[in-house]
Amino acid sequence: MSDETTTAPQENAPQEGSSDVVEQQPAAPAEGQAETDLAAELAKWKAMARKNEEAMKRNADKAKAFDEYQESQKSEAEKAQAEIERLRSQVQAQEISLLRSKVAAEKGLEPELAETLTGSTAEEMAEHADRLLAAIRRRFAPKSKPAPEETGAGAQGTSLAQQIAAAEKEGNFALSMALKNRAVVDAARKNL
Repeated sequence: MSDETTTAPQENAPQEGSSDVVEQQPAAPAEGQAETDLAAELAKWKAMARKNEEAMKRNADKAKAFDEYQESQKSEAEKAQAEIERLRSQVQAQEISLLRSKVAAEKGLEPELAETLTGSTAEEMAEHADRLLAAIRRRFAPKSKPAPEETGAGAQGTSLAQQIAAAEKEGNFALSMALKNRAVVDAARKNL
């Protein structure tokens, strides 16, 4: 036999010098390795947070010292001017509050509602008080005057008891029973 058997390269195996070299993938990290990496990352962030907290405290102290320095550098006139402005704003707030109370009293508005008045002048506050009182009146005013039948009085102004007696006297027992039922319903509504 002839020796024609030559060693042919395997189809799946990469050949030397070819561009089809298969790179080996690193094995997936073990669970213990992943936990160690997470713990190291957590420790790193905790350390950075502590550094930031310390820096924040130092900066707050420096800011306070800077504010004190600026205050000490102000002249007496500047300090007096700042105090005057503070007192002016207090006086203005008191004047507005007093004006609100005065307008509320003039308009007959409850004292606890005086704080709700808006405006910077007496006229503006008076307009707002008028609108507020009108809204209150609309909300709590009776809807309409009830008809005599609704109050228990008949068309002639007689009471429900008088109507019952008149119906019984006439012998109209159906009307008498209806009026008695109405009396019971009216009494129940009053008790609610």
